[in-house]
Amino acid sequence: RQPPPDKQLQQQLQEQAAALCCGLGSELDLHAACPALLLEACRWNERDTFQRLEFEGDAFLQAAVSLELVARYPECDEGELTHLRSCLVKNLHLSRLLTRRFGAALAREFVRDASEAHRRAIESFVAGVDTTSGLSMLEVLTLTREAAAADAAPPPASAPRHDRRGHDYRKPLGDQYEAIVGLVLTALHGDVDRTWAVFRRDFFPPEAEAADAAEAREEVRREVRRQQQQQREQAAKAEVCLQRLFFLSPAPAP
Repeated sequence: RQPPPDKQLQQQLQEQAAALCCGLGSELDLHAACPALLLEACRWNERDTFQRLEFEGDAFLQAAVSLELVARYPECDEGELTHLRSCLVKNLHLSRLLTRRFGAALAREFVRDASEAHRRAIESFVAGVDTTSGLSMLEVLTLTREAAAADAAPPPASAPRHDRRGHDYRKPLGDQYEAIVGLVLTALHGDVDRTWAVFRRDFFPPEAEAADAAEAREEVRREVRRQQQQQREQAAKAEVCLQRLFFLSPAPAP
């Protein structure tokens, strides 16, 4: 005999909450600190409580990752640091971190309430995430460049795609990661040092530390400059297209 739908949902959320806590580590007792918020953060949704957790997590990651990058890359200027931060906190990378941290099965459960088209795309994305080792900064930049090229290509008619209007099928996964960060920050009463200690390894895994030696840092900087140049060239082409459209448009009637 199946339990009623509401009771079944509660059972599913309780199971996801236990798996989420396991992924975060035994030192955090989220069940005792904020049980209601824990259940709310177990599944992506558009309710106010989840959105507030996501907002907190997003704001925290922007600041924490910025400070970490300043310490790690003292030779980089503001524009280069901004580009690095953008690669680390965008939905693409947060989706990858969520899958690596909590596993593919739980990542799928997190976004069960997303649209069917998004779930299909997410299923394909999650299946392709390498969960065996952490990524160096250079690898993150390379994957970001490759993803941008893939997003720019014409997609199959039935496949959702990322575009500049923000229609990114990875967004629910990125939102979910940010909401979990916000949950931990709330449970720790705003202790930013302890919160960053929980998530720092996701962004800067110890196994990738050797790749951040001086020679690798310079290669990271060269890759950043290449990507920035590509962005400038793309912006210039877009500007030319807009100008042509403007001049070719018929003049308004008097």
